[in-house]
Order: sequence, then C-alpha cells, then structure tokens
Amino acid sequence: MPFGSERERVEHLVTLYQRLVDPLVRDGARPNRRVARRRARDEAAPPSSDPDPA
Repeated sequence: MPFGSERERVEHLVTLYQRLVDPLVRDGARPNRRVARRRARDEAAPPSSDPDPA
C-alpha cells in the first residue's frame, strides 16, 4: 500500500480533484494578449494636448 494511512490517501485524492476542477489556481490566468498590446501602446503614446478628451 503506497499510503501510510487512509487519511493520507484521501488527502492525496482531494488534491488531485482540486487540480482537476480548478486548473487556474495552479497555472494562473493566461494574460489576454490583445489587452496587453493595447495597454502597452497606450502607455507608450505621448499624452494628448487636448485638455478635455471626451
């Protein structure tokens, strides 16, 4: 038997289940490339001379 106790076996199974149902916790959310490009472009652009951008 690979587990020392029933508790160790159940903890292992719960960990596997959590990885299966919530992969974003492990891997993190992937960045949105479109939004990242736009943000980089906006930050690099010089500020407009128009005091009222609306």
